[in-house]
Amino acid sequence: MNLNMKSKLPMALITAILAGCSSTPATIRTGDRVELGFTCRLTDGEIAATTKPDSAVAGDRKSPFYLPRTGPETVTILAGPLDGRKHDRVSFEDEIMNRLGVALVGLGQGDRTVLDIRAERYPAASPKDRFVQLAKVRKRPKELRMSREEYTARTGKTPEAGQSFALDPLVPGKLREVTDKEVVAVFSPEKDKPLTTPFGPVVVHETPTQYELEIMAEKDRLVRTGGMVGRIGTVNGDSFEVDYGHPFGGEKLRCEINIASVKPAEKKATGPEPVAVAASGTNPDTHAEKVFDAGMAKMASMSGQGAGTGEAANSGDLVTLNYTVTLEDGTLVATTLEKTAKDQTVKKVAWFREPAAYAPVELVAGKQELMPGLAEALAGMRPGERKRIVLTPDKAFGMTDPQKIKSFPCSQTFPKTIRMPADEYVKRFSSFPVMNKDVELLPYFKSRVTEVTEHDVALEFQATDGAGFSENFGSIGVSLAKDRITTTLKPLVGAAFPLKDGVGVISATDGTTFTVDFNNPLAGKTIVLELETISVAPAVQGASIDWIDDHDAGLARAKQEGKPVFLMLHADWCGWCKKTFTEILPDPRIMALKDRFVWVRVNSDKELKYKQLYGQNGFPMMVLLGADGKVLKKIDGFREARVLSGEMKAVLN
Repeated sequence: MNLNMKSKLPMALITAILAGCSSTPATIRTGDRVELGFTCRLTDGEIAATTKPDSAVAGDRKSPFYLPRTGPETVTILAGPLDGRKHDRVSFEDEIMNRLGVALVGLGQGDRTVLDIRAERYPAASPKDRFVQLAKVRKRPKELRMSREEYTARTGKTPEAGQSFALDPLVPGKLREVTDKEVVAVFSPEKDKPLTTPFGPVVVHETPTQYELEIMAEKDRLVRTGGMVGRIGTVNGDSFEVDYGHPFGGEKLRCEINIASVKPAEKKATGPEPVAVAASGTNPDTHAEKVFDAGMAKMASMSGQGAGTGEAANSGDLVTLNYTVTLEDGTLVATTLEKTAKDQTVKKVAWFREPAAYAPVELVAGKQELMPGLAEALAGMRPGERKRIVLTPDKAFGMTDPQKIKSFPCSQTFPKTIRMPADEYVKRFSSFPVMNKDVELLPYFKSRVTEVTEHDVALEFQATDGAGFSENFGSIGVSLAKDRITTTLKPLVGAAFPLKDGVGVISATDGTTFTVDFNNPLAGKTIVLELETISVAPAVQGASIDWIDDHDAGLARAKQEGKPVFLMLHADWCGWCKKTFTEILPDPRIMALKDRFVWVRVNSDKELKYKQLYGQNGFPMMVLLGADGKVLKKIDGFREARVLSGEMKAVLN
């Protein structure tokens, strides 16, 4: 025995003695975090999934579901029911851990046991919602010619002769020739190497110009593609169908588990932080609105204010006011006053946009939202009071930043057919790919699914040669040449140009390129804001919404009371839903409309029939219905209180 082992022995003995004297481990309860290892097998004994390394199960038979483990030999699972946990379209291993979490309640630390777990089919909008049809024969070219630009766009590499390039892993390729204008790739299956897919072995048939890869699919074969598992259903002459509608492919799993540790649930749980994503269906504010919002945020120097009467606005009060924003020379930027906007003698900025309606706006004194610093402007103002605010560039929008001025080509050329990873397709379109189905991928023309494999989906753009489209920022023409599509923009100088990261203004074009200035249109300028308070409504203390959690009962109440319905379709896991419930709906502007609506909330992530009924594609979704149950307006995605209250008022009016 070496000295090191002698030093460790007393501590080992003490640990063993203490363990023998300790009490029975606590029983696992809902919400506990349990660290464990597991090995799950199909009924025939084949391993489906395990936390053990591949070397530890080298002698075991593996099922088609099995993937080698690369992480630690234990995982941490949340114990308890699936309620509130997203379990639709999760990976096979995550689904196993979800189901084990349900079965762990009542067990204890140190337990070694065997659990049988099952799973019901995923909920589906239609009987074939989770069935994917695939062609038995895939056709792959022996040679492909493309431009250098297309090759770089596909691979992110500069083309060089001899570089590896593959359209399909079954038929690898390399660049045979690279010139200034063209890249030539050639493809060929590896010799003396059996080809296979998750759906079965492959037989190669060669023609003068292509390889035809025939998949020998077998009915009832278990398959795995990415994180999803399924089973081959019908097999026809030219296609076969895979059922991905069951988390375990219809199988029962027997799982050996070893519970290493248990961390009790915390007494206070916090919801997930909202993820900042663009809400589908949300229209960007006009330039005029953005200018006013940002201008209010920069208020610092005030002068020329007129006295008002009545109670001064306190933090949280609802202030109704009119505003006019001008440049220093009087050029109009934005206003709520129709008379001012319609005055033909008043000069306006080139990007001036009239609002949907001329009316005073409602803002909350002291509330920081789209307009930081609004509290200083509104707090203390009285009904009828006027303020004139002059903002120099350093206090308003700063100076022009050259880095925010960018150039773009007027024409863009891209392939008529692209390939998208299968998991990205499912995530983007919230459905499985269906042959010949049209989807919205790009503006102006649809994309049609022309092939589905275990790796990706082929999408062909349904463009028409000579087609034309009009936009606020110019006109777009479409031309086709063989397998290429070219779109050409004739930009309108002075028009707003929207991009993912913001909205700019087209400042110049030479016909080949156009320049967009993403600086605020008022950068480098002194602006003047004139405010007039119409009214001040004290904040309502302790107000809350009386929710009805039953869809049909809520609509019946609305019909009885003759009121419109505010229907909130939400999900437990949705951070923006939580933000809407906790921050937006309690806003004074929404509370002022509380008694004019019947309020209904439905978890459409669980009650899928309502998601289908209202055509919901994301969370949250708010639906405004008439007292007769007819849909008046659908609001997709998150809204700030100022915008949401305006949409609600439009329905009431």
